[in-house]
Amino acid sequence: MKEVREIPPATRRVRWIPAMGHRWPLGAFGIALAVYGGLLALMLHQVAGGKASDDRLLGTELTEHAEATILEVKPIGQTLNGATYDQVSYQFAAGSTQRYGKCYAPAGRYVAARGEGSDYASDGIAEFLPDRPEINRLLGGQINVLPTLTAPVLGLIVLPGILFALLWAHGVLDLRRMMSRGDVAVADLTRIEQMRWLVPLTLRIDYRFRDHRAQWRVGRHWVRKRSELGESLLASDRAVLVHDRTRPQFSRLVAPSDFEETRPRKPEGETARAV
Repeated sequence: MKEVREIPPATRRVRWIPAMGHRWPLGAFGIALAVYGGLLALMLHQVAGGKASDDRLLGTELTEHAEATILEVKPIGQTLNGATYDQVSYQFAAGSTQRYGKCYAPAGRYVAARGEGSDYASDGIAEFLPDRPEINRLLGGQINVLPTLTAPVLGLIVLPGILFALLWAHGVLDLRRMMSRGDVAVADLTRIEQMRWLVPLTLRIDYRFRDHRAQWRVGRHWVRKRSELGESLLASDRAVLVHDRTRPQFSRLVAPSDFEETRPRKPEGETARAV
């Protein structure tokens, strides 16, 4: 076949794009998991760095207390951690300034009760940071009731995505090594089938070939229909492939455009005469 003579001798310079198409769904899935999972983990980390850290500050730093007026109590039912809370709105005086706040308290602990007049009854104690009174809550309440989800997202989404991407990258590098140093052979195409519901249009090629020990080997390769290799496979019942010498079952159908052109090296004597 003419294509066999057009394949450069080993060691060949393999183009990256044909090699990166090797098991590309695995790489795309892994990269998508890592990227979107990382963004989700970052957003959850930012959320945890706000309300959750405010709870930690109120629990560890020196705080001041003031009488609070309960303005509104909204039942929110059971949260993700299994407890039942009410969302409580309140106001309190921090020095000469009236402050408003919201927090979550165990269900039924606080009630927005009105007195005989039009004023709310003061039936709570607010705690706040002296230098940052905007960080406040009622005694026995919490600013944040959501569990920390950053670690589960990193462990269940980001880490598997990175592993899938690394497996794909390892496969790409292994394929480039094989295409660079492998043996060239001619394959008989035994079956060509167009895959359904797959974009871009893709052909599934079944083939067989004899390795360097003259033993029959079989393989399968998915090829884009509108590529140079795909069009050449549709026009013939034979194709050129490269296979690993130590693992002959590891093979790939190739086209001359999968390799970079290599210029023949001139002998040293000829180069010296030219100078």
